[in-house]
Amino acid sequence: MRSVLEHDNYELVGCYVSSPSKVGVDAADFVGLPACGVKATSDINEILNLKADVVLHMPLSAAQVNEDPAKDTKDICALLRSGKNVVTTVGYVYPKAYGADVLRELEDACAVGGVSLHGTGVNPGFMAELVPLIFTSHSQSIKSILVREHSNFSFYASPQIIFDVMGFSLAPEAYEEHTARYRKWLSGLFEESVLMMADGLGLALDELTVESEVELATEDISIAINVMEYAKTTNPNDEIVEELEAPKPKAQPAVQQKSVSVDLGGTSDISGDLPWEKEEAPKQKDDVASAFDDLFNN
Repeated sequence: MRSVLEHDNYELVGCYVSSPSKVGVDAADFVGLPACGVKATSDINEILNLKADVVLHMPLSAAQVNEDPAKDTKDICALLRSGKNVVTTVGYVYPKAYGADVLRELEDACAVGGVSLHGTGVNPGFMAELVPLIFTSHSQSIKSILVREHSNFSFYASPQIIFDVMGFSLAPEAYEEHTARYRKWLSGLFEESVLMMADGLGLALDELTVESEVELATEDISIAINVMEYAKTTNPNDEIVEELEAPKPKAQPAVQQKSVSVDLGGTSDISGDLPWEKEEAPKQKDDVASAFDDLFNN
């Protein structure tokens, strides 16, 4: 929102919201800028009837939070049919991964509206597929491809994402149940990356597997969100609040790490691991931690 409002070449003409409390609010208020005159609406038809070149479609994914998991596909197709290009961050980096029916629906909508759909993001959307495809174009032979993402969410000041969606602070059993939809959606995103890389390399995959592990915290962790205040406002049950106020180390999933890997074994000259992956890499935890401290404290 801020980027659109502050860019000389862009003009904001509409703003769609899903929270009733945001309806009628000036869109600039959401990012602390002077009023722009565009009022937020929760009526999708108002957006469809606007004259706009591009829609930035960036909600929380319907696959993880909406009663209708297909809502994003339906909304995107409606926007495309209305003649608006769509840029989205909820997936669709490689629509082929959603199956022939969804791909056909998206392509038909693009054809009707004479527009395009672009799914994007840092990872996936860039690091997990575009960068590996560029790097491999300089390689004579490829033994394996590994893309690894490390995310430090202690700086992420959104309780809805950290607790409601990602399930931090939950006991392992509750975490598994609470985050089932989120993890399925997240795995689907990286499946798009793997399929895109495989097609880009001209490979037929034997199988695509997904594994998930949770690492438990061994001590209390300070994060950007006030855990206690959030617990009191979202958990009227005194027992839950009391448990959160005196958390047990074993009840705190601490780190989220996502990896995308493609096993290229089976072709004539592509098999095995890279030589340096056979030995444990030297640990540089202290240097990395120091670098991050310098980055965020200066």
